[in-house]
Amino acid sequence: MKDVTDKLTADGVKLFADAFDELLAAVEKNTKRPSAPRTNQQTSSLPADLDAAVKKNLTTGGRREK
Repeated sequence: MKDVTDKLTADGVKLFADAFDELLAAVEKNTKRPSAPRTNQQTSSLPADLDAAVKKNLTTGGRREK
């Protein structure tokens, strides 16, 4: 029984190691290729009065003035 368990363990470890090596190779391949320009960037803007209120809120840490 121990021989069977040892063989199954060794086979399982080898299968895992092989799959992990493939994964690392794929990651390395994808990180070395030149990146494409970003085309899905989004921008937004607020009307002036809301923009001023947000900036004021950010500078006061969200505390309301009394």
